[in-house]
Amino acid sequence: MFSRIVQQQRQRLPQTAQQMRSYATSDGFKEREQGEEAKYVHQQEQAKLKELREKEQQQQQELAKTQAEINKAEKK
Repeated sequence: MFSRIVQQQRQRLPQTAQQMRSYATSDGFKEREQGEEAKYVHQQEQAKLKELREKEQQQQQELAKTQAEINKAEKK
């Protein structure tokens, strides 16, 4: 009984591995993987741009505040 189960499993394994190999080497898989990588890179770039824009806005606010203080000091 046990040996029969082991033999059946051995017969199934090569077929499964071959199916996985043909899937992994297909052009569709490569294209999908490249698309997912491009999407990930794009998302990371967008997050970085958002962070930089927020930082720029904060610096502009600080600059405007400093300029207002300079103008106020010059009027005195």
